[in-house]
Amino acid sequence: MAGENQITQVNDVNESYPPSPMQQGMLGHFQSVLKGMAADLSQRVVDLPLLADAEQRQLLAEWNDTATDFPRDKCVHELFETQVERTPNAVALVYNKGEVSYRELDNQAIRVARHLRSLGVGPDVPVGICVQQLDGHGRRSARRGDKREST
Repeated sequence: MAGENQITQVNDVNESYPPSPMQQGMLGHFQSVLKGMAADLSQRVVDLPLLADAEQRQLLAEWNDTATDFPRDKCVHELFETQVERTPNAVALVYNKGEVSYRELDNQAIRVARHLRSLGVGPDVPVGICVQQLDGHGRRSARRGDKREST
């Protein structure tokens, strides 16, 4: 019998139906929460660990190790132009259910630049932009006080 400060986990597994990888992952997360509770019973639920140490290391360090060298003597727009020349038909942007190639995105950027120049914008002139916030599915987000529904 479990003691007063002990948590016992029972797994009833039917060997004919082994747990799926997703179930295994959820079980691992549950075990992490239980271990966190056992380590400090005064912790708030929001502060309990969900990931095992190895998962946390993988997520925060290994998968996040995206550093890459790029020319420090070039501006972002110059790097973009180089990419357009290198892979003009490659997908540069995914928006809603559509894709935009580097060539198409470059053409749109050129149109915007020409329009800004026609308005008198030149070098060292700050330009503000306003973009509509989208939810995680590419739909417009309804803002507080906004009577329109998201589309």
